[in-house]
Amino acid sequence: MGEWWPVEEQKIVALLETDRISSEQAESLRKKGVLGSHLENLERSDGYKGFNQQGINAIIAAIAPRGQ
Repeated sequence: MGEWWPVEEQKIVALLETDRISSEQAESLRKKGVLGSHLENLERSDGYKGFNQQGINAIIAAIAPRGQ
């Protein structure tokens, strides 16, 4: 299970203004945050419970917001 991380209000507003999320989704982000650390934990630990590290690296590279 990953950790729930808060989302900065400015990011929520930017998503709303560009119609990337609905107002309902914005409220959910404000109340619950996002599931943020599960893959980061896998990355730090060089894989987890039989996951193939090359596959994990490919997933992280594809979805990591740092690269965008």
